Amino acid sequence: MRRPLAPPPMNGPRYNEFIQSQKVRVIDHEGENLGVMYTREAIEQAAEVGLDLVEVSPNADPPVAKFLDVGKFKYEAQKKANQARKTQKTQDIKEIKMRPNIDDHDYETKMKKVNELHGRPAYADGALTQMIRLLAAGAAIALAASAQAQDAPPGLAARNAAVDLPIAAPARAPDWADEFDADGLPDPAKWGYDTAWNKQGWFNDEKQYYAADRPENARVEDGKLLITARREALTDAEDYGGQAYTSARLLTRGHAQWTHAFVEVRARLACGRGVWPAIWMLGADDQAGWPAQGEIDIMEHVGWDEGVVHGTIHTKAYNHVAGTQVGAQTRLADACTAFHTYQLDWTPERLLIGVDGRAHMRFDNDGKGDAATWPFDKPEFLILNVAVGGWGGQQGIDDSAFPSTMAVDYVRVWER
Repeated sequence: MRRPLAPPPMNGPRYNEFIQSQKVRVIDHEGENLGVMYTREAIEQAAEVGLDLVEVSPNADPPVAKFLDVGKFKYEAQKKANQARKTQKTQDIKEIKMRPNIDDHDYETKMKKVNELHGRPAYADGALTQMIRLLAAGAAIALAASAQAQDAPPGLAARNAAVDLPIAAPARAPDWADEFDADGLPDPAKWGYDTAWNKQGWFNDEKQYYAADRPENARVEDGKLLITARREALTDAEDYGGQAYTSARLLTRGHAQWTHAFVEVRARLACGRGVWPAIWMLGADDQAGWPAQGEIDIMEHVGWDEGVVHGTIHTKAYNHVAGTQVGAQTRLADACTAFHTYQLDWTPERLLIGVDGRAHMRFDNDGKGDAATWPFDKPEFLILNVAVGGWGGQQGIDDSAFPSTMAVDYVRVWER
């Protein structure tokens, strides 16, 4: 039985009769790619299983639509938005209340702001009431921090760990390297591809499909590894998840991993609003999970903030969920047009992240033997990728920026 026609959506995705395209590429309720069909036919097939046809990728050609319960879809989207607002409010409270070294006058001002965020009148409280509220806010923050996330970008709450120190590779031949001197696909003895979340969609609201063994997205040419994000939909791929962009995510997992090392990657970055290239490392301990396994972001660059590169670490204690990740940034005016060496010096005592021989970020081992604060005594593998959307898409995606390529001259690793 067909569902009655609902009012047209004022915002959110188009569905059923409100889909404007004559044809759509259809993904059914079991995730099966049914191919391109007339929209009317697809609506009827969705109705046969008691679902709606919801347009999930309107910018694809043709648009991609899925069999979904539109009411549930909207509810989940609203629930996600509400949770995001709640998390932001929690972090706002933390920023106001938990900043160290505040005097009494500052405290009163911060309590007033916290009350405003909670929607409470900003009347004067007694000391006991203030303490109760402080503990309650702290508990709320701890609850938010206990949530799990994956592969999330650093945000404004990152603790600044900026330094200006020399950083230099060891004066000997590297223990592992790829000089990219053979044209073709990346060396399969050194690199694999991460395609695990194509079907479900990638974290951080990223919009790309990561392809494997596809020279359009990853190839070696003229002594450079080229990782290219493109505006296209690989609708015939078995693991296609409705993405309107393609790219590649290369990793050394299964081929090489290191515990304490100097890593140097010479690269020219992919740029453009919506583009998010990264050079990073992730702990090989899957059982620990993120963020407990430890993440070292040697370089991240978001296209809407051209020329600013970030270095960040994430651990169980220091991560974006708790608003405690540790990071720093530096400015490279020609990051999009010139090659720079992005460097990590990782020892048992500390991490230094830098560019062109100058470290701009430092994170020290606190010596407590606690994996929550220092998980960096276990193997990590290297990842090179160009994402689309996510942190890079916070100010939208400029389709005229594609194709956008990160060119890598070499990758060199010295074991410590």
